Amino acid sequence: TAQTADEYAARNAELTQQAATDALTGLYNRRHLLDVLEQEAQRYRRSGRPFAVIIGDIDNFKTINDRYGHPCGDAVLIAVAAVLRAAVRTPDLVARWGGEEFLVFLPETTLDEACGVARRIQAQLAATPVHHGGTALEVRMTLGIAPMRPDKTIDTLLRQADEALYRGKHAGRNRIEVVTAAAA
Repeated sequence: TAQTADEYAARNAELTQQAATDALTGLYNRRHLLDVLEQEAQRYRRSGRPFAVIIGDIDNFKTINDRYGHPCGDAVLIAVAAVLRAAVRTPDLVARWGGEEFLVFLPETTLDEACGVARRIQAQLAATPVHHGGTALEVRMTLGIAPMRPDKTIDTLLRQADEALYRGKHAGRNRIEVVTAAAA
């Protein structure tokens, strides 16, 4: 019947959505964003339209979980997800990359523009304490940025953004680092 077909289509849409999103934050998940990035890499090779990625990691997240408990850690993840969504443009995509890491995909974006988005993310995090159980936590992130280039694969792009992120972590956290000129 028509009703059964509609119910089946609705359930399929729901399952597709569940397969593409992180249950805690409601953001896209890693698998979905990897698929998007592969499609965008093909588009980039055809059109030359720039794009960049930002990988962000919540600073001192283990300490938050250890000191305040995992429910507080979950509240921090949810709050950071909300800040990331609010800090990016409509065509940008945000994913929970794993644990306390997030990835922001910035289509039609140069390296300089991506740096501006990263600064906006950090400013909005600084202005948005996370309240949990009577405690207000100041949450910060270190961000690594890499632009797509003709000779890069998605794996290379992500590795370079990750390397930039870890340079920022080693340099003191709450920083923005970009792919090195040699790697770019």
